[in-house]
Amino acid sequence: MKTISAVYKDRVFKPLEVVELKEDTKVTMRVERDIVEEMTGIVKAKKDIVDDVVENEEYHEP
Repeated sequence: MKTISAVYKDRVFKPLEVVELKEDTKVTMRVERDIVEEMTGIVKAKKDIVDDVVENEEYHEP
């Protein structure tokens, strides 16, 4: 299994990297939204601070 980031545009998921699959290969996808994107406008903090909190494991609950 491999995780691949993609953008959803015009009703199509577009990978952000090269995907080594044959044409018409069926895959199963799990859709997760970017937490920083979801919190935009809700949390009053600079984006670089929010990014640091999201990426830094010491801020995560056990």
